Amino acid sequence: MTDKDPANSDSAAVHIHLSFTMRGALPLRLVDLLFRSKQLLLVEYGYLTPLDLTVGSPSRRAAAFVDHINSEGLAAALEAAETVTKLPYNDLETLRVYDGGWIGREAVAIEPSTGDTQVVRVHGSVDVDRFLDAVRSVLSAYAVDVTRREGVALEFNGLLSRLSRC
Repeated sequence: MTDKDPANSDSAAVHIHLSFTMRGALPLRLVDLLFRSKQLLLVEYGYLTPLDLTVGSPSRRAAAFVDHINSEGLAAALEAAETVTKLPYNDLETLRVYDGGWIGREAVAIEPSTGDTQVVRVHGSVDVDRFLDAVRSVLSAYAVDVTRREGVALEFNGLLSRLSRC
């Protein structure tokens, strides 16, 4: 196996799995965040139509992806995914966790040193403080700023990353 193999035994452990998040506009995309030893994986495994949202399909599909990892293994789940974005921790600058405020959903904004900020909205249940503590623990050896923000995270074609650098 090579270092680029997602199932490499050196980094095979998933330390944190944030399941049932979404990004994008229509069609929305289901994404899970997998925090591993040396990199964060954004695993996109499904597109959602308005009909999917109406009949409650997103939560079932998110649960099915977790079941796929548990029954078939991580390598098989990653192989079945639509896309897998690998973000080595050395290439991350900031990870912001938004609490959603009173009207929004929790969100995670992942800002690499170069490139656009990735924002996912959390649709499953998450304890923001416990999640932050776990992420800080995993990223403690890296120069990544992990912060909590109040309110809603907004993404407008990369505007968030441009504004956050001001």
